[in-house]
Amino acid sequence: MAPTHVLVTGATGFVGAHVVDHLLSRGLKVTGTTRSQKKAERMLAARSGYNNHLRFVQITEITDLGDAITEDIDGIIHCASPVAMKFENPEKEVLQPAISAVTSLLTRAATHPQISRVVVTSSAGALRDLSTTQYAPGSVYNSSSWNPATYASAATSTQGLYIYAASKALSERAAWDFVDAEKPRFTISTVIMPLVIGPPANNIESMDEASESAKILWGIAQGQYPNEDSRRVSPWCVDVYEVAEAHVQALLKPEAAGKRWFLSGPRWSLGLVKEFLDEECSWAETGELMGDDVRCEFVYEGEEAAKKLGLEYRTLEESLRAAFEGWKKIDDAAKEREMTGSGTDGM
Repeated sequence: MAPTHVLVTGATGFVGAHVVDHLLSRGLKVTGTTRSQKKAERMLAARSGYNNHLRFVQITEITDLGDAITEDIDGIIHCASPVAMKFENPEKEVLQPAISAVTSLLTRAATHPQISRVVVTSSAGALRDLSTTQYAPGSVYNSSSWNPATYASAATSTQGLYIYAASKALSERAAWDFVDAEKPRFTISTVIMPLVIGPPANNIESMDEASESAKILWGIAQGQYPNEDSRRVSPWCVDVYEVAEAHVQALLKPEAAGKRWFLSGPRWSLGLVKEFLDEECSWAETGELMGDDVRCEFVYEGEEAAKKLGLEYRTLEESLRAAFEGWKKIDDAAKEREMTGSGTDGM
């Protein structure tokens, strides 16, 4: 039987908020975890029509996500995970939290026999070896691929993107290892994605609150281009709507259980984003593209997920159009509040 009440961890985050909306639109009940009660209050206020179907639980530590499980929750979508590219202590800041978050959540879920399905958000970083700055020409990555990074190599690395990608690979492996070792009643699936593009659904009030990927793209509109490490993110992308829908389908479709689902839409690059902005956004001040553009010399295969989960990947232009329209409204509103001194209630 398909879940009817779903726990969404990281529900006030970029991807998590869209997942919440896709679940609510299907009539499912949602309990979301959040570190910020004020962010939860914003989302609730914007979804007043779903008061009987949506609630939030504030979590202090990412390893306490299981505390939000109640007896009527029968499905879990785990979106919460540390996201950063600069670390002073990789083990304490991202490796241990990412791995412990998923293993502690699954351990708690295993004590609730009513839970039948769990979906874990992963990343293309879990597929690809980022130990070198050189892309492997002709390489093909799909749901069978794995990043070979080890805990030890990530813990001693100074490369932020390598550490982050390793955390995604290691935490996803930990989820599959848990199922293999513990044989819980529930099945798991993972949704793996490259750079995610789209408008926010988590009711942020300024671009300072936006996701890391959104900040990179928004910066291009201001003529601010990312550093070399950030340029090594995947040169393929996917729209946030498809990401959210994939999570829901992975949860509800019986045939989606026990599999890794890799999403991959169109190619993107700094140059392509600049070209879009120069053509469609007269307000943007992109300036001159600084440094080399990303060369796409390998292939991501996301066709199987699209076919089996019923997705239709949007074009880069469609995703960028929706994203920049959303970000511009947020930025304009923030600037207006600053000019008038009206502020908000602090949420």
